[in-house]
Amino acid sequence: MANSLSKFDLSVPEPDVIAAAQHFSEQVISSGSDGDKILKAVGRFPQSILLQTFAAAFYLFSQTKAGSQQAKIHLQSAESKLSHATAYECACYQAITAWSVLNYELAIMQLTSIVRQWPTDSLAIKLCEWLSYCTGQVTTAPHMLACPHP
Repeated sequence: MANSLSKFDLSVPEPDVIAAAQHFSEQVISSGSDGDKILKAVGRFPQSILLQTFAAAFYLFSQTKAGSQQAKIHLQSAESKLSHATAYECACYQAITAWSVLNYELAIMQLTSIVRQWPTDSLAIKLCEWLSYCTGQVTTAPHMLACPHP
C-alpha cells in the first residue's frame, strides 16, 4: 500500500486532490495501468503543486522527448506556485525536476532525503528504485541501501 498522503502537509488539502495523488502513487508502486488518471486530476486541480509534479513524473516515465516536454510544462506550472508549497511539495518538485534534466544522481539523493524525512513515502522509494534501474544499480546501491524501510 502506498503512503497515506492525507497525513502529509499539502498546499491544496482537498480530498479529491489527496485521492488523485494517492491513486497515482498506488499505480506507480503496483505497476498499474491507471497512472494516466493523474492527468485528469491535474486538469481539475491545476493549482495543486503535488498533482502538477506527479503529472510531470508520469510523463518522465515515458523516457521520450515528447514526454519530457510535457513534464516540463507541468513542472513550470508547479514552479509558478512554489511560494505556496509545503516542505513536502518542494522536496517532490526538486526531485522530479532533477529527474527531468536527467540528473539522476541528484534526483536519487533528493528522493532519499524525502524518504528520510517522510519514511512512509512509498512513492519516493519506488522512484528511487526506478532511477537506480535507469542509472545502473552499481552506482546507486549505496543510496538505496541507506534508505530506511517503513
